[in-house]
Amino acid sequence: MAYKKEIAKKTEDLLKEYNIDTMNGVDIIGLAKQMGFVVGNAGLDDNDDGFIMVNRDADKILGIETTKLIGVNANRDYVDKRFIIAHELGHYVLHCRNDKIYAHRESAHGRSDEENDVDFFAACLLMPADAFSAAFEKIKANSFTEKIKELQKIFDVPFESVARRIDELGLSIAK
Repeated sequence: MAYKKEIAKKTEDLLKEYNIDTMNGVDIIGLAKQMGFVVGNAGLDDNDDGFIMVNRDADKILGIETTKLIGVNANRDYVDKRFIIAHELGHYVLHCRNDKIYAHRESAHGRSDEENDVDFFAACLLMPADAFSAAFEKIKANSFTEKIKELQKIFDVPFESVARRIDELGLSIAK
């Protein structure tokens, strides 16, 4: 659990460092660009969600003039793409210990602890605790599912990610 607190702190620090508005959903592409990444759609197999490539020794990655690249599966919908970008940034922040990294996100289940940590990073980045909790408390909904759908609209993230974040933050619909 202590490690999750460290991950959450890293996302808070990152959002503050780049002066990112968190109350109306995080501009994840804007953040990635501020961090020096080129972000784009990629023609990937159905099981691949996206990838990150960093090579500070190169002038180009996959023919693109950059040292930092994030590719997302062109066939994914908007909210999934946002989560994939945040996930790939998590690999960069949590695992890029030298000048090179390559990682990819598969849609398969049965993820490793490292991948689960990166998903937690993405959730913290896209749904910061304070902003998410405040939005959660403001929403008046007739059911838990309706509340999740409203939060999903605010933060532009997958339904399952909202449900998991509610659980992670210990929020409850009952008052």
